[in-house]
Amino acid sequence: MSIVKPPCFREGRVSSRAVYALRALEIGEADPFQQKLALKTILDSFCATYQVTFVPGEQDQTNFMEGRAFPGHRILHYLKLDPTHLKQIEEEDRNNAT
Repeated sequence: MSIVKPPCFREGRVSSRAVYALRALEIGEADPFQQKLALKTILDSFCATYQVTFVPGEQDQTNFMEGRAFPGHRILHYLKLDPTHLKQIEEEDRNNAT
């Protein structure tokens, strides 16, 4: 009899290339392809950013899945954010601190 993992503990497949890419990213030696692969692995496999987080009849698993996806959504938010907007906020914070 095989044990079926609950949805909250299932992660996407991670290839050996992705592991090498994550390691290269960690030590600051990832080439452009590895950088993209590492980010894709984080967003898709680890965070399950694009998966449905609702697990019918399982509130705890739904909550877990929401927490798992949250970092992926934050990463995507900042990837799409205009950095000049952040610079304006930082400047306002500096001016208000003095």
